Formats: sequence, structure tokens, C-alpha cells
Amino acid sequence: MLTWLHLVLRKRAVSVLLSASLIILSVLFIVNYRYSLAVEQELARLRTAGAPLNRCCFRPPLVRWENNAAPFYTAAIELANVGGYDLQFDKSIDAMLSSTPRERIDNILQQRASMLALLAEAHSREGFHLQPMRDATAIGDTQVWESVRYMVSVAGVKAMIDVNEGHVTDALRTSSGALHFETLFNSGSGLADEYMLSYDIDLTLQPLEKLAEGGVRGDYTTIIADLRAARHARAAALLTAVENERSKMIDIYARVRDDELTREESECVKYVTGKDSCLALVERPLFYQLLPLDEYYYLQDMNSIIDTVRAARMDDATDATLAPDKVVARRTAVENALDIEEGPCPSFLRLSHVFEPRARYAFKSVDEIRYRIDALVARLQALNR
Repeated sequence: MLTWLHLVLRKRAVSVLLSASLIILSVLFIVNYRYSLAVEQELARLRTAGAPLNRCCFRPPLVRWENNAAPFYTAAIELANVGGYDLQFDKSIDAMLSSTPRERIDNILQQRASMLALLAEAHSREGFHLQPMRDATAIGDTQVWESVRYMVSVAGVKAMIDVNEGHVTDALRTSSGALHFETLFNSGSGLADEYMLSYDIDLTLQPLEKLAEGGVRGDYTTIIADLRAARHARAAALLTAVENERSKMIDIYARVRDDELTREESECVKYVTGKDSCLALVERPLFYQLLPLDEYYYLQDMNSIIDTVRAARMDDATDATLAPDKVVARRTAVENALDIEEGPCPSFLRLSHVFEPRARYAFKSVDEIRYRIDALVARLQALNR
């Protein structure tokens, strides 16, 4: 009797498992099919609306050779790599000066004079186009950003010393070279790049803010123009960066779907983001079945982020007249709007989780720099003669 009962229960269990498996597979098939169509329809809608979905849309315009600053910046970055980074990075220029003996600082400035001269020489060139065209800060090219950070830090240290010693003209010349670089370099290439460039601009602003605090009168016409150009470029680049981020991700979804993402690229992503590699996700059960669902909600999230950044009017010049508390309130409201809720796809299966767009952090950093530049320009105008 018990044996017969066991057989009946076992058959029922198998039947239930088979039925449940069929239901799950049917649901996954429906989800995959439905959201594959939804992704195709959304991409078609974006194309019809003229949204830039291809990486080619973000190539900078061709410029005449004599007006191209890219060769100077490329050479300066290469010089920054020579001999290693002999200056301790810090968020504060004063902290760098206090933590490094003056004799060593003088040696660094002497050794890096050619690098700073290239920045200054490029100031008269208004274009930036790399030949052959490539992303100067492609995924995993952290060496470029380390070199940029070092180069800008050295320029900031040089300018701060000149300010402290009363060499205003030299300080302005060095700061103008750095600001022009920060205006042109890799404009709108990605959210992470905008965040890092804001950090670099902060280093460049510190000597100028100290100059303004000291009430030193002088000819600030050129540096004011450079500050306004940097503000305009970075504010405009934030929207471009979000749209570029979307185009990169669309390409990555397609390559993962077609099994074209290499192991080297995948491991590189893991190194840069500190999260799972793409291939680690691909190897997990149900990944491919839920990939369209993930991509659809990613596109919806990016639409919301782009609309929010566009509505924030980053290039609006009225912030200079706003009280600090109103600026903070406006910034907080935009930051909250950029906090996107996660979609229904589990995070451990979401490709978008690996490449999570840091729009909130990029916006905050760019907006803080924008307000500081507005305040600095107002103070320098009052001291201009």
C-alpha cells in the first residue's frame, strides 16, 4: 500500500514539476518575445525622433590642422607619463604644497615645464579632433585619466605658487592653459568622464579663487573668457554625455546578444566598474531570456534621465543671480529626479547594473563647478581693470 502511494505521489510530483517548468518556460518565452519587440519599437521611435543612437553621432567636427589643439594635448599627456607621477594627488592644491618639500616641488615644475608649455601653446587653438578618431578615454583607459589628473595637478600647483608669490600674469597664463584643455578635452564622451573632468576643473579653480579672495586687481579679461567657455562647454557636455552613454550601452546590448563581446573587454569592465564582468552575467541561468526586459527598462530610465537633464537647463546663465540656498534646493530637486528606480529584472542578471549610469553624481559635480565659476567670474569682473 505504501509503495503504491509513494509511486502515485512521485508521479504527481514529477507532473507538477513538469507543469511548473512548462509554465516558467512559457512565461520566459512571452517576456523575451514581448520585450524584444518593445525594444525594437523603442529604438525605432528614438531614431524617428532624431535621437543620436550611434557612436558616430558623437564624433567632433573636423578642424583645420593649424586650429587643432589635440596634438598638443596628446603630447602633454605623453610627457606626463614620463618618469611616473612624482606629485602626491590631493583634492586641495594647498594640501599638495604643504605635504611636499618646496625643493621637490621646484624640481617637478622644472622637469614638467615642457608639459605646461604645451598646454599654454594650445590655448590659441579652438578645435579638438583626434586622428585617427578614437575615444581618448575609452573603457579601461584609466592611464589617460591618471595622466590628465597629474597634468592638471602640476598646473594647479604652479599657478598657486605664482599667486602666493605675486606673479599674477604667470598664474593666469598657466590657469588659462588648463581651463582651455578642460573645455575641449573629450567633451560629452560619458558621465564618468564628466565627473572626473569636474574634479580636474576644481583643481584649476583653486588658485583663481585665492586670487579673487585676495582682492588683487589686474587684467582678467582672458581668464574670464576662459572660465565662461569652460562653464558653457561642461554644462552643454552633460546632456551629450548622457546621450553618448545611451548609445554606448545600446551597442553593448547588441554585442552581448550577438556574443561578440570579448573576454578582454569584459574583464576590463570589471576592473573599471568594480562589478561583475559581462561574461560572468552571460554565464548565469536566465540571463539571455531576461536581456530584452533589462534593455527595455534601461532605455526607459535613460529617456527619463535625458529629459531631466534637458529640463535642468544646465547652460542657463541665471544661476549667478540666485542665492546659494536656492541653488542647492534646485540642485537637490534635479538630483532626486535623477534617482531612477530599478526595473523588474533582478540586479544579478542586469547588464545595466554593471554599467549603471551615474547621472546624479555627474550632474551634481558639473552643477557645483558651474555655480563656482559663476561666482568667480563675478568677483574677477569687479577686480578687472
